[in-house]
Amino acid sequence: MYTIGEVEKITGISKDRLRYYDKQGILKPRQTQGNQYRHYTTEDIIEVLSVEYFRQIDLGIKDIRAIYNGGDLAFLKRTVEEKRAQLMAEIHHMNQLAHKLGETVKACEDITQYLNTFEIKPMPPFEVLGELSDSKAFVEYEGLLAQKESHTPIIKSMIREIVFSNQGIESNKMLIIRERDEAESSENTIDYPCCLYTIVEEKVAGKDIMPEVFEKCMYWVSERGYESLGKAFVKVLFITYPLGQATTYLEIYVPIKKVHKSY
Repeated sequence: MYTIGEVEKITGISKDRLRYYDKQGILKPRQTQGNQYRHYTTEDIIEVLSVEYFRQIDLGIKDIRAIYNGGDLAFLKRTVEEKRAQLMAEIHHMNQLAHKLGETVKACEDITQYLNTFEIKPMPPFEVLGELSDSKAFVEYEGLLAQKESHTPIIKSMIREIVFSNQGIESNKMLIIRERDEAESSENTIDYPCCLYTIVEEKVAGKDIMPEVFEKCMYWVSERGYESLGKAFVKVLFITYPLGQATTYLEIYVPIKKVHKSY
């Protein structure tokens, strides 16, 4: 027979945990009448090691108790499969969260690099799922929530499509979107491999900066032998609150093409 202190030394499992297993009805060590000291047999120690194995694979006390109260191999297999499925769902969620955190880090780096500067780069393709009349048309958000992907934040599920000409902005609409891999394609996919790209900062309570931004874009394009396709796409990177004032960082893609001069 072994005392609880000896079992602690043998197994590395604390006295408190051994008492907890006893209280939960998993272990049944003998107790001396009068002082209630616990005494463990060789079989008890083997059972302690078995319980600890199931705890290490994160089975709950309820499941372990059921196993020791007559659960057969089929029950054990089903219990472990359910636990594994739960764990895989949690891993998937954590991977999605890690990806979003990585996107935010990259957005911070992009702001540092591209704020109020221009670069030619492709626009990531996206699929149009629906439309809103405006990003602030909150009464329409119920439809947005029904169409957007559940794991994608609302501000990442919208992109503004602006149609413009030399006379200025002609129309704009808010698209509900889903980002797609380059290998994916559908009739509702919008994909422009050559765009003028920039990031701008917009104060929520400030003036409309788009006319000035487009003027600079058109000047940059014409000076370098390109012409626009008469569209622009504006997407929110994120919203911050420096000095308590809401500031939105917007990334802008203006599809362009190279002008081939004839001689």
